[in-house]
Amino acid sequence: MTDKQVIEAFDNDYKISKEQKSQVDNDIDKWTQIYDGDPYGNETTNHSKFVWKIVQKQGETLVSNLAKPFISGDQNIMITPVTDKDVYKAKIDQGILNHYHDKTLDKNRFYKDLARVMTKEGTGWIRVGWKRVNKRKSIKIGQITPEQAIQIQQQGFEVVEKNGEMYIEKDNIVVNVPTADVLKNGRVYTDPLANKSKDMRFLIYEYETSIGEISEQEHIYGEEVVAKIKKYQGDLTANYFEDVESGVLSASNGFNNYDDKAKKKIKIYEYWVDMDIDDDDVPVPCVATIAYLGSEKLLMKLKKNPYSFKKIPFVGIPLIPSLYSVWGKSIAPLIEDIQYIYTMLMRGVIDNTANSNNAVKFVKKGALDATNHQRLMSKEPLVEVNTTENINTAVMDGGYNQIPSSIFNLFAMLDQEAEGMTGISKIMQGVTGAHMNASATNFTATLSMSQVRLLDITQNINYGMKEVLEMWMSMSLDYLSEDEIKTITGIDIEQVKIKETQLLMQQYQIDQLPPEVAQKAQMIIMEEVNDMFTKEDLNYDIRIKVGTDGVKEVRINQLNMLMQQMGALSNMVDPMILKDLLAEYAELMDFPVTAEKIREFTPQPDPAAQQAQQLELAKLGAEAQKDAALADNATARAEQVRSTTALKEAGIDADLAGKYSQVAKTYSDIDTQERESDRSAFETGVKAAQGGKGEK
Repeated sequence: MTDKQVIEAFDNDYKISKEQKSQVDNDIDKWTQIYDGDPYGNETTNHSKFVWKIVQKQGETLVSNLAKPFISGDQNIMITPVTDKDVYKAKIDQGILNHYHDKTLDKNRFYKDLARVMTKEGTGWIRVGWKRVNKRKSIKIGQITPEQAIQIQQQGFEVVEKNGEMYIEKDNIVVNVPTADVLKNGRVYTDPLANKSKDMRFLIYEYETSIGEISEQEHIYGEEVVAKIKKYQGDLTANYFEDVESGVLSASNGFNNYDDKAKKKIKIYEYWVDMDIDDDDVPVPCVATIAYLGSEKLLMKLKKNPYSFKKIPFVGIPLIPSLYSVWGKSIAPLIEDIQYIYTMLMRGVIDNTANSNNAVKFVKKGALDATNHQRLMSKEPLVEVNTTENINTAVMDGGYNQIPSSIFNLFAMLDQEAEGMTGISKIMQGVTGAHMNASATNFTATLSMSQVRLLDITQNINYGMKEVLEMWMSMSLDYLSEDEIKTITGIDIEQVKIKETQLLMQQYQIDQLPPEVAQKAQMIIMEEVNDMFTKEDLNYDIRIKVGTDGVKEVRINQLNMLMQQMGALSNMVDPMILKDLLAEYAELMDFPVTAEKIREFTPQPDPAAQQAQQLELAKLGAEAQKDAALADNATARAEQVRSTTALKEAGIDADLAGKYSQVAKTYSDIDTQERESDRSAFETGVKAAQGGKGEK
């Protein structure tokens, strides 16, 4: 795109945005007048012109309450990884963000400025950036050989030649930090179609810079641009900048009556927009820097968005979000009616008091002669009254008119209404000691209800700051080296990589694989470990731990009750649970260092207790050995008994067998005898029979 096309696009978007923002500017002017307690214009002579600044009183109290949760305590940023591979990256980035948020950012000034702008004007705009300052050191050396030059370059130095002399040079990073600045609302022009800052298609930021500062950045803008601006500086004669379109000198544009030409200011516009600068019908995030030189506009620089997140580096945080707009509402429209009524009542009370009879002396006619009248007027200690009546009826003092008690009841009602809208309430008002002692639950409910509104407004800042921190994280991954990360977080990435690689190799038992397979497996593990620390594809959830005093008190009471209940259940609950509760308790009490020590604490055993435990273990071991020996002895005796029993059973069986043998022999002898007897008888009978035949 040509310079003319870029400027035309800028003029078109600037005109549209300015028309839409005119209503926002009118509202901000009105809210500022109410906040500052400016006169209403209906004041009359001889009547009170008092304005009750309840909006400002509530607003300043709200500023402190909004800023305190973010200012008190350190290490409030938590990054929760989404996948296992993001654990190490999340831990490193959490350390980086907490370092910059606690050590680099002026939290007290930043959050109070942000809260005050939001409260007074409705919206706080934050510009996110990165500040890097290099200090180049140069040392003159003699002639060196090419080999020596290579060695020097390998150590991170540069070898340059100037006017025939050789120098060693190196850039030292003096400052390398993210930035976040609270802007004036009058300098920001937004996309009128955007509902929130993330949806903006363009944004224009107006600021002033000196010609001297531009000259120092000649390497950025080029000699031709700087020469045009220097030529124009002779025309800067007005005390204030001139609005080219309206032709009206405005003090809000900045004082410019400097004698030193290098200090004279010119108006610069940063134009953040998606633009087709490559002529390929694909718009890309860009930023154009445009200067107003009288009636002429000069395109100083056009480049693609330099940040890795490729979004407009501006975050708008509304106090009270408006529908379909990036601009919010201030505290003024919430309670301006209350301020009007309060002012009206107070003016009536003041006028009534001013027109009363206070300090007027009423003297009954004839009660004082001329001499004593003069004494009374001179406030002499002795005045004679010429009357026999009561002195109080002769001389009376005038007083203030009676103020109806209903006025004070109305004031109390208005205070309650204002407190309900802003979340700012008088501590303990309306809660008696009897009610508090009656039920801790009721007190907790009362305290919580008074803080709901305040907590809701605080969350708006919380969500806006998450966007800021996401941009910081993205930039830190691009602009920080591993050495700087180690200095900030204390984490040596290379050592952690080695340790993690060794653990994974042991887990997968790489040493038991064949050499070729083990080598390939080791390479895969190393790639996986490197992926755990890569600067890309980080899935995370950023949380900022904040809480109002009321919410903290409720949480502390809940933790107290829970830890009291756990005392009786100590043997049934994991001790790590109690450790986490104590750490959270310390955080709520604004002791972040103590909370971190509680989380990291690992109890060390008492030497005496450890020795006693060892003796007890030794005793138990000896008893176990004794029991084992007794068991072996019993087993041996049982075996002996079984063997003896077997022998006895064998003897009994042998004896029985012998007896059975004797019985069997006896029975056999008897049978033999009987058979012999029968045989003898038979033989005798045979012989007798034969003898009888012979005798015949």
